[in-house]
Amino acid sequence: MSVRERELERTIEAGALLALDASTVLAYLGGNEAASPAATWVFDAAIATGRNPALLSTVTAGEVLVRPFRAGSAAVGVVEGFLQFFGLRLVDVTFDVDREAARIRAITG
Repeated sequence: MSVRERELERTIEAGALLALDASTVLAYLGGNEAASPAATWVFDAAIATGRNPALLSTVTAGEVLVRPFRAGSAAVGVVEGFLQFFGLRLVDVTFDVDREAARIRAITG
């Protein structure tokens, strides 16, 4: 386990709900970005093992599907299957959700 992975494991409490953004999903799917190792830990060590549940906003799901729609229906099916495989809960975005996300982002950068 890398230093970064150990840091993620210490920082993210087991059982904590993870709200994912498009950059995390795309870093995992692409596998060649600077954030890909961290995204891999999030998906493979936290979500897939059941350590942490995760959600994705419907807006984020739409962002993640743009490239697959450009590539064709097979790619869309792969990404939709990916979302289902990991059991990501899709959540509609409300103003309260947007407001809380903005507050968290302002604090954490």
